[in-house]
Parts: sequence; structure tokens; C-alpha cells
Amino acid sequence: MISVVIPLYNKSNYISRAINSVLNQTMAVHEIIVIDDGSTDNSAEIVSASFPMVKLISQSNSGVSAARNTGILHSKGEYIAFLDADDYWTEHFINNINFLIKRYPNAQAFCTNYAFKEKECIYPAKLKCSNEITSILDDYFDLCCNADLPITASSVCINKSLLEEEIGGFPQGVAMGEDQIVWAELACRTKIAFHSHISVYYDRDVQDSACKTNHIYSPAPQVYVYKKLLAENKVPRELVNSLIHLIHLTVLSCVKNNLLVGNRKKALTILLSKGYLKFDKYRLMGFLLLFFPRFFVAKIFSVSRNDK
Repeated sequence: MISVVIPLYNKSNYISRAINSVLNQTMAVHEIIVIDDGSTDNSAEIVSASFPMVKLISQSNSGVSAARNTGILHSKGEYIAFLDADDYWTEHFINNINFLIKRYPNAQAFCTNYAFKEKECIYPAKLKCSNEITSILDDYFDLCCNADLPITASSVCINKSLLEEEIGGFPQGVAMGEDQIVWAELACRTKIAFHSHISVYYDRDVQDSACKTNHIYSPAPQVYVYKKLLAENKVPRELVNSLIHLIHLTVLSCVKNNLLVGNRKKALTILLSKGYLKFDKYRLMGFLLLFFPRFFVAKIFSVSRNDK
């Protein structure tokens, strides 16, 4: 049985689309739980008036992690699929997840390919995953490097007992990247199965739908969690090097963001930090760009992005 948990905060223009995408699945789910996290618009009223079959739970505003954890607590399914209120599924998402569950009985986490919706255009995520219809994500951390994340909060389904009892749900009080912390824990604890068919649409047009990576000027909270996992020897040996490389790239992205806004002092401080960065061509380029004007830095990164 699969329960669906939808955290909701001021998404009155999108919540019906999200719920309808669950109701229109070719394979029905066990239950749909919407956690209204203190919305100040009429989001909750839309759910209660239009979707009586949905279990609506209201709480004071506590953040998306708290909302997801409340949904986990009240869910009855063996598996929990998450869907952000401003995203939506194709009609085959649950069917594809169920296929993975049956095909990979030793896995406890399952995800599908996804695409970005921006205005009237659809852009497939740039993933490094296998082109096979289904596969196991053998090295999750390597797949995160120089690519879109292989898992999003709207493309994943997780065994409830693993998530609730072993991982402890989603971390609260984390400003950003709380979901990536959970995905990292999953990668260290279980096999993750992947379906290559695009089954989820991530809506980029929604204001505050996610943190803007070009606004991150200090190492994200998940970096410290990654380091802790390594220090406590919780990372499987075959994943250690790729996680170290992911930490390196994540921190360097903060260097880039600071250079783009002309904050050279902050960029230099991060470049000189110990324990997070190794010395390679990307770090060397960061040092060199400290001496160039901001418009030149922007041009360099623009050319680099267009060449990919």
C-alpha cells in the first residue's frame, strides 16, 4: 500500500492540480494526506471543499520538514510517496513505482525520472542515471555531481519503517537541503531503484518553489551532514570518494555564487577553507577569477554553462 503525503503552504493556485494528478493515476493509492502548514491563503479550504476523500491535517507553520513528518506519522501505507503542492505527476507515476517495488524487493527507496516545467516549455532533467528502463542507483553521490539530482521530493517513494524508525524522518530546523540529507541517508542504508520514464513535473514557475542555487553564498547545511556521515563511518566504502567529490563541488558552487555577485572576500574565505575542498582545476580557476572583474566572471560562467 502506498500513502501519498503532500505538504501545503500557500499554494492555492496549484494544490488542485497536484491532488488531481494523484487521483488520475492508473493505479490507485491507499490514501492521500495533505498537511496544511499554517497557510494564510485559502489552500486548505480548497482541499476540504473540493476533495472530501483527502485526509486534511492542519498545523501551525513549522516548515516543510515538519509537515512531511506529520504526514509520515499519520500515514498507514507500507510505502510513502511525497508530492510537493506545486508539482504534479503523470498518470503512470504510481504504476512505475509499483513496478520498481516488485522488481527490486531488496530496495527500500524508489524514484522516477522527472522534468522541469517553465512557462509553456518542458525540460527533461539532466541526469547521469542509466538509460535502462529500470535500474539500481549504484553510486548516488556520483550521480549528483555535475548533473541534476537523481531524486526530488516529488519523485520518490520510501519504505515507511526505514524512513520513520531508522532515518528519523526529515530534519527540522534546517534552512535548506533537508530533503538532500534524507536522500544521502537512504543512499548509505539501502538500494535505490530508478525508473527512467519521466513521471513527475517540477514547476519552476512557482514563486518560492525551491531554493535558488544562485542565492547560496555559504556551504549548504547538507555539507556538514555529509561530513558527519563520513566521520562516523556510515558511508559504504564504495561511496566514500564520490561523496567527498560531491562535497567539493557543492562548496565550490558557493564560491561561484559569491564571485558572480562580486563578493571576493567571501569567495576567498571559502576557497581557503580546510576539510571541504581538494585542489583541482575548478578550485584553481576560483583563485584565478578573484583577480577579474565581475562582468568577466559572469561571461566565463555563461560560456561554461552553454558549452555543456
